[in-house]
Order: sequence, then C-alpha cells, then structure tokens
Amino acid sequence: MKRSRFTEEQIIGILKEQEAGHPTADVCRWHGIGQPTFYKWNAKYGGLDEGVTLLSKSCRLPQLAVTIRTALNRPDEPVEPLNAG
Repeated sequence: MKRSRFTEEQIIGILKEQEAGHPTADVCRWHGIGQPTFYKWNAKYGGLDEGVTLLSKSCRLPQLAVTIRTALNRPDEPVEPLNAG
C-alpha cells in the first residue's frame, strides 16, 4: 500500500483550516491535494482531533511487546499489563 505524504495529525490540521472558514478549493491548493482527496479525508477523519489519533498508535503496542520479547530472547514470556493509575 502506498504511504501517505501526510500524517494523521497533518490531515486533521488541514481539515480544521477548512472548518475555520477557508474555502475548500483554497485549502486544497495550498497543500497540493485534490478536492476528492480532501472529501475522502473529511469522511474518514472529520470530527476527530489530535488526541484521538493516539488511540490508533496504541494499537501498535502489542506488536512492540513481541519485538521486545524477541530481542530479549524470551518469545514465550507473557507481557504483564500496565496499571493506568
């Protein structure tokens, strides 16, 4: 799959520029994207903020745990969950 030129945080920032009152055509031109791309992003990321993207990053934690266990040569050892409080 092709990697995006923009991170999720950047995409959300672009969407917020349009929400702040700038015309969609101008925002697309400033960032070098097409209007169909803008509207696809709006459908996917509209209503999100930067804090929500942290949730998508936390989904990678189990994979990170496997990588660490493998690096320590302990692939069968269970990972203890961290307490939030």
